[in-house]
Amino acid sequence: MEIRLRSVLRNPQLPLIVKAILFGGFLALAKIGNMQLFPILFFLAITLFLYAKPLFRTLLFLTPLFFLVTLAILMARAAAWEIFALLVIPAMSFLFYLLLGIKQLVFVRRELWLRVMYLSFGYASMVLFFAASPEHRWSAFVALLVGLFLLLRGMFSKQYLSSVVLLLLLAEAVWGISLLPFGPIHAASAAFLIYFFVTDLVWNVKAGTLTRHILLIDSTIFIFLAFIIAATTRWAI
Repeated sequence: MEIRLRSVLRNPQLPLIVKAILFGGFLALAKIGNMQLFPILFFLAITLFLYAKPLFRTLLFLTPLFFLVTLAILMARAAAWEIFALLVIPAMSFLFYLLLGIKQLVFVRRELWLRVMYLSFGYASMVLFFAASPEHRWSAFVALLVGLFLLLRGMFSKQYLSSVVLLLLLAEAVWGISLLPFGPIHAASAAFLIYFFVTDLVWNVKAGTLTRHILLIDSTIFIFLAFIIAATTRWAI
């Protein structure tokens, strides 16, 4: 029993889980404080402290950290308490856990989890865009494009041209979907489906792993999920 307890305490993922829980807890405190300036600054200070310790590869992942805290604050502002407690806190805490695990080399398949994190950032950004009020739609669209470009640069760090081409394609897709009678979740899901499909396609092309089998799987998933989104949408104009 004592040996098992020691092995659990020595698990390198345990400190990450504790930090992720603290991250979610202080985000909840900021929400309780009505997302005023001081609670937000306190949340940012705690997050930076949790992220920076230990001082190892700290500067390397500042962009994902910026994305995470920005999305967490915006979603905490926009979400009702029920959605915030059930979805926002667990999701943001999990992403913070992933970020710490990648930064501290705890995970074995870090490249895979980094892609999962970037894809999650993309979906959250799209939800915020499609949930924005009509008077803020243009500013939200510009912010989304900037965010998507940074995410694409993070996934394809040495492929500037690929990032630009994908950004233009996603910009047209997102704006086209915004004109359809979708709700925010369905619209974000449709846009994310395109985002996932094209980035996964380019990723496999650059890695030299694109095969007919992978293309068939991606196409099947795309068609099936697109059908689910269309079938569950209320087509009321």
